[in-house]
Amino acid sequence: MGSGRGKRAVGVGLLVLLLGAAAPQPDYAGIVFPSDNPWNWDISGFDVHPDSETYIGKIGADAPIREDYSFYYSVVDDSVADVDVPFNLYEDESDPGPGFGSPVGGSTGIYGNKGRYPIPSTAQIEGGSDAHVLVVKNGATLKLLYETYKTTRPTPTTWAAGCGAIYDLNSNAVRPDGWTSADAAGLPIFPGLIRYDQATTLNGINHALRFTASSTQNAHIYPARHDAGDPDTNLPPMGLRVRLKASKDISGYTGTALEVLKALKKYGMILADNGSPWYISTTNDSRWNVNELKTIRDMKGSDFEVVVSVKPNGDPILTVTSGGTGTPPPPPPTGTPFGGSGGCGLTGLETALLLLWIRSRRR
Repeated sequence: MGSGRGKRAVGVGLLVLLLGAAAPQPDYAGIVFPSDNPWNWDISGFDVHPDSETYIGKIGADAPIREDYSFYYSVVDDSVADVDVPFNLYEDESDPGPGFGSPVGGSTGIYGNKGRYPIPSTAQIEGGSDAHVLVVKNGATLKLLYETYKTTRPTPTTWAAGCGAIYDLNSNAVRPDGWTSADAAGLPIFPGLIRYDQATTLNGINHALRFTASSTQNAHIYPARHDAGDPDTNLPPMGLRVRLKASKDISGYTGTALEVLKALKKYGMILADNGSPWYISTTNDSRWNVNELKTIRDMKGSDFEVVVSVKPNGDPILTVTSGGTGTPPPPPPTGTPFGGSGGCGLTGLETALLLLWIRSRRR
């Protein structure tokens, strides 16, 4: 959902200490969307967008990329029972569950203003005002992703949230255009995380990563479905796709840092929220070697370039099997390959508070 602006100061020594006290996140080797899904595109051969320098400059050409160790997730099977999750902000754009389907739709929904999600009692809520909860259901038949925003626990045994979104991990279906999700861009969060289990395996990271920018425009491009920005068209739209330049030498990097940089060259990253510039969403996992991973901070905005990922009419540049839902974005008024506008009324900006370590306020 909407974030805010500002910088976060994180002492590496404190970060190492606090991550050392955290728990490992579960390994997950299951499917995360079909191979032709935009999150899984190899964009190393995509054309550079003509406005690349403008967008990079607005995000911060001299700003370094950073890991953002904010995110937890749970992996459950069919034995985990669905629980009621009342929605109190955007229930008309929330999925009721327990399966993949239509919105709650206020009081006319299947369960009223609530969903039925398999959130385990051990699920951890992201620190800060966004308070995301991410749950992957690795069922015998259904492979689903449940994500909630502004999640609370009114009692030790109950849950509530501002809204909730469900994604079928075997499908390319997206949310209706103009709909938000647990993210400002209307995108799922889990597919874009830097995860320890991927960064340390032979297969490596095989998908795009999720990142934030301090200011975005009030437009979005596929696969994003929503925006929460300003009318300045020089600002980047939600869904913007960037990659690490092929000319950037990464031969001196090792371990998890090298895996992240390789992924940034091949799959790039997708702009998904307002927040600190170039912050890449990373799992809060006690197994990280922070001193190794933090070397990616050598890279700065000018080491990246924006690629053309949609056609002039707003359609994806590559074929996506059954990848549409809702009204497609309109053609861009200038004729450039960026178009689409949204608006579900989400205008609030996130304030990231305290998540195990000191994070300066997002404004």
